[in-house]
Amino acid sequence: ASTTLWLVFCMQMFGAAFFECGLADIVGNFLFKVIAKTKFKDKAAFAVVAIMIVAGVASMFLQNLGVTAAFIPVMLALAAKTGISRTKLLMVLPIATALGGASTLTGTPMHAVINGNMEEFAIKGFGMFEYAWTAVPVWIIVTVMYALLHNQLFPNRYVEEPGNSDVEGTGITIKGTPRERWVVGICYVLFILAIMFKSQVGMVECASGMFLCAMMWLFKGIKMEKLLAAIKPAFLLQSACILGLVSILVSSGAAKILINPVLAVLGSNPSPTLVVAVFFIIAGLLTQFLTNNYVALLLFPLAVPYCISIGMGP
Repeated sequence: ASTTLWLVFCMQMFGAAFFECGLADIVGNFLFKVIAKTKFKDKAAFAVVAIMIVAGVASMFLQNLGVTAAFIPVMLALAAKTGISRTKLLMVLPIATALGGASTLTGTPMHAVINGNMEEFAIKGFGMFEYAWTAVPVWIIVTVMYALLHNQLFPNRYVEEPGNSDVEGTGITIKGTPRERWVVGICYVLFILAIMFKSQVGMVECASGMFLCAMMWLFKGIKMEKLLAAIKPAFLLQSACILGLVSILVSSGAAKILINPVLAVLGSNPSPTLVVAVFFIIAGLLTQFLTNNYVALLLFPLAVPYCISIGMGP
């Protein structure tokens, strides 16, 4: 469980470094220029697709909230330059980052926490891109649907006259220096490669991550105070508590008691499709009122023991 928390540390520090050195600003400026200069007749549809792709890909390797916050000024500048509704762009952005973040192990810290919890049940964890098998098809379907039906799905409010922003810039000043961006970029690529090839490297993800974070600081990619400021104590406390709770539930046998109500409703030999559908619906309903993280942590200790008890792969 401790390795899981260290991995979350690394993800938070790399995310902060990526935004502090200006790499996120460069990606945002690239997105702005691509959309602003397009010759497509339906600029709004092109903008929707571009945002779904660029913001989604960025969120595969960075935290969703950070990508969304970094790209909001880009969306406002795009609305001013192209005359596309602000509302339309701002509604697409968080959906793109959520779907992109759901595709990889580093897309959200919760994936790392869930991975760590799986070890308590002696279940092999997920690889870097194993989440993509389910997330990417949904991502593609949603992108196509939004491109075709954006006028019907999104309100067309806050429309400005085209040409109120300079195509050569988004109004975002790129932070950091080229040296910092090179150092952070190289260290982060090495971090992703270390996760993908963990068995060949011979180091757990958190060890590779902490080493590369140290290198990032040592070669002046980011200041130590900014690295430490990136750590979110509240989320780490949540994660530590749930990791401890899962360990206690497993070792004490309480997990088996908790799944008895689930067994009573679904039976001891239900269809795997039914099990997935039930937990999917429950999670979907709960996330209307609670954060995704809380719901994942709440349902995990129930879903995994139940699947194991009926011989279904969690």
